Amino acid sequence: MIMKQLNTEALESIFENYDYIFWDYDDTLSPTVEKKGIAYIKIFKEYPQELKDFILDHHKKFPGVSRQVKLPIYLKESLKYKDVNFDSKLIDLKRKFSIECIQILSVIPIFKNIEKFLKNSKKHNFIITNMPQEEINETIKSKLLKEFFIQIIGDAIDKADILKEKLSNIKDKERCVFVGDSKTDYEAAYNCNIDFILKSSSLNKSLQLIPRIKII
Repeated sequence: MIMKQLNTEALESIFENYDYIFWDYDDTLSPTVEKKGIAYIKIFKEYPQELKDFILDHHKKFPGVSRQVKLPIYLKESLKYKDVNFDSKLIDLKRKFSIECIQILSVIPIFKNIEKFLKNSKKHNFIITNMPQEEINETIKSKLLKEFFIQIIGDAIDKADILKEKLSNIKDKERCVFVGDSKTDYEAAYNCNIDFILKSSSLNKSLQLIPRIKII
């Protein structure tokens, strides 16, 4: 079940016992995952529908997985239909996908309740995303939210490693929480032994069934 967006007061209550909040971006701060699925389809637009169906299905099953992992998989699958130089084609696909993503990110807003919470928050807020650093920097800058984050970390292919590095400078781990929407986000928090809060979406219904998981 997808929960109704909580108001700012409810979010403040949920985060009351935390001083350090680590946020994912896609489908956590902004509803972008399904649109990025369309972006993957666009960069393979000259290929048969069968490949597009494969890409969209895979993307929805693994929403938290980086393009650095997904694009080689999709390109390898595309070789069934057209033979190309793998390395040069991969570079071209990454470039095209980045262009599509920048367009998507520029028009899709932050969830209103979370944006209001961030603007009123006295917490130490961070972003940890596998989105390229340049893209997330431009996105947060364009939405006039940069001042509300201590640090914005992109290119986080292994979020657990980034979390461990940040947590090494924080004495009280019980005051830390990671907020995300995917299995990889959940596992990163679990592996770092900090609390996790799930941002519900239509793509993470299985995670919503985890006993005692906190959901917003």
